[in-house]
Amino acid sequence: MSRYGLLLKGCEEQSVWGWDEPLSTWYLQLYFNSTDHDDEPDLWLYGRDKCMYPLHLAEACAEYLKDTVSPLEILLAMAEGARGFWGDDGWGDVGTIPRLAEAISYLEGSTAAEIIEQLESNEKRFVGGRYYPFGSDD
Repeated sequence: MSRYGLLLKGCEEQSVWGWDEPLSTWYLQLYFNSTDHDDEPDLWLYGRDKCMYPLHLAEACAEYLKDTVSPLEILLAMAEGARGFWGDDGWGDVGTIPRLAEAISYLEGSTAAEIIEQLESNEKRFVGGRYYPFGSDD
């Protein structure tokens, strides 16, 4: 099972996402920073039918947040949260980064290889020539 931070502004303190190997599904647990950690997540997404790919998580999360952030911004916040876990080869488990890159490239209009290169090399949070703030700037 993988567990990465979801570094989305206002939700970055406790929110997580990843791959649940026993259930063979992606999952996302969104907690607003004001939510007590002992409480259930404000949004909990999982299930093979609903969460086949990270793009599905991002789209459902954006809908839950009433489109105040785009699915692309959520995918980038997911990628930033996984950055420290990519390992020496940059891929993480179950192809986490390639799956994110596929989803981002679908929304961004770039190739997955270009997105992977930008995600792996870019510390300034630029993807496709645009700046995406996620998490706190502390």
